[in-house]
Amino acid sequence: YYNSDVDAVYKAAESALRELNIFVTGYDKTKSGYTLYGRAVGDYKVLVDITKRAVSPKAKGRNAAPAAEPETYTEVSVSYGSFGDLAPSLQIISKISSNLPSEG
Repeated sequence: YYNSDVDAVYKAAESALRELNIFVTGYDKTKSGYTLYGRAVGDYKVLVDITKRAVSPKAKGRNAAPAAEPETYTEVSVSYGSFGDLAPSLQIISKISSNLPSEG
């Protein structure tokens, strides 16, 4: 989960794939984010889903006014290969994090 906006995370993810020598084959833009497609050495499929999410103040247990804006964050999920190999997926997530500007 990232506090950065969806477009910044998309750019960081695309850069991360290229830096890890994963060929970016395309992307889809949706209402809530992006799906990024790639191919790794050995013809492994790589899929990165980037989605904007919102959490209402009530869901977080706060006593907020009804007009309070929901908090937003960006969720990223990575699938590597047919069944989702954990180690390369974590490497991609780590590289995305390092490509984002610091949030503090």
